[in-house]
Amino acid sequence: KLHSLQERKRLMCSRSTKIREVELKRKIINDVLEIVPKSSATTTCLRAIEFEVNKQDITLRPWKQRKLKSVDSTNKT
Repeated sequence: KLHSLQERKRLMCSRSTKIREVELKRKIINDVLEIVPKSSATTTCLRAIEFEVNKQDITLRPWKQRKLKSVDSTNKT
């Protein structure tokens, strides 16, 4: 049982680290998107990277999927 608890704790720490990485990536992407002209090829690449980061975030925190879908639908209009 102790081994099971230790393993669970290790997985939670790993998950927390991954969540922090995703949040840092998202912050960096958003900061760069504010600087780069919207019509540049760099913006297109950053949007693709942002999409991948969002997929990672949903994998780690599935409850965010609804929020991201609602944000995407408001951005399309």
